[in-house]
Amino acid sequence: MDVQKDCAKDTIALGTSIGAFDFDLAKGSVTKTSTWAYKFEGCAKTCSYTESSSVSDTIVTGIASATGTLTINSSNPLFHDVDITVVVICIMTESQASATDTFVITGNDLCRSDNTVVNPSFTSTTHTWNLWQVQNMPFSAMTTTRGSEECGVIVYTLFEDNLPSTGVLAISETGGSYKVTGTASDDQNWVGTYTFKVTAKQGIYDDFDS
Repeated sequence: MDVQKDCAKDTIALGTSIGAFDFDLAKGSVTKTSTWAYKFEGCAKTCSYTESSSVSDTIVTGIASATGTLTINSSNPLFHDVDITVVVICIMTESQASATDTFVITGNDLCRSDNTVVNPSFTSTTHTWNLWQVQNMPFSAMTTTRGSEECGVIVYTLFEDNLPSTGVLAISETGGSYKVTGTASDDQNWVGTYTFKVTAKQGIYDDFDS
């Protein structure tokens, strides 16, 4: 058999598509390969790919050009619930026959899709403060079903935009118990009613209000 001659007449068609699948953004690298059907076996081909989504980043990190095997890997949370369209194209070296496999990867961030969150909450919805005395407003910690190893450390922030002055109050933690504490000493500016807001943020994820 004249392999060189056969390869010049070779054809290629998609055998089995990679098909749509969800990619766990915390899982790490995976590989996926389409299968192809040929008229003759053993002829060389070159494969490449394109990727498109609404995210200005890539989830496919490379392709083995001789086989079309893709490597997929990303931890970018912006890919959560986003469809990424991937097109693999393989071209036979001698005959220039070609075939494509088009499929969709959907990013899945378990820190968002499978993380039960209980927001921080002040123990009491109203507080009466006495000026010139140290005051405390306890609040419950935010709880999540996925820990800091998976989704990041929880950080609390006190918003002071509507308060008479900043830096007077602070968030304090002792043994897992949290409170807003401080001494309002400026009796002219602090007499009145104010709204306090604490947010909690786990890693890079959205804020949760108290």
